[in-house]
Amino acid sequence: CIPVLETGPMTQVAALAMLLLDPRGRIGRRDLLLAACAVLGIELLLMAPSNEMIALLAKSLALWIGSAAIIKRLHDLGRSGWWLPAGLGGLCMWTALLATGFLVTAGSDAFVPGKPGYAALSGLVMLPAIGTGLWLHLTQGDVAANRFGPPALAWPPQRVPSLDPVDADEPARA
Repeated sequence: CIPVLETGPMTQVAALAMLLLDPRGRIGRRDLLLAACAVLGIELLLMAPSNEMIALLAKSLALWIGSAAIIKRLHDLGRSGWWLPAGLGGLCMWTALLATGFLVTAGSDAFVPGKPGYAALSGLVMLPAIGTGLWLHLTQGDVAANRFGPPALAWPPQRVPSLDPVDADEPARA
């Protein structure tokens, strides 16, 4: 039988916490965008002057939420969450190669904000991250269950009709 999801306020808070904090399972494109908005909200709150310890905790929370969301989205695409650290390693190598190339060709001026090579270097460093972000947001996930679980249910949770006889007596809602 299909489980019944209650939709009370506390259940929705728990579902949102699981969506944002638990790296297991799968999330779709819309929920990845929701997680990205949560991270952006945390970052915007940090623009106000605050205690260094609070800032560290908030940055750690934003990093965890972002990582959990990316891992779940990778799961939705049928890929392991280990692609996240592998991709970060690749980004580090890409950045080191670009920095070395710019240092050899343009000199140290490429690392000074406002100089001509700085904008080009910064833009090229971000290309893989932008491409990966677009891929994660635009690619449709697996429509059937995969090794990471059934297809992602969108948040907020909706009541799923049960096949139990108890629900069969409920009047149909228009």
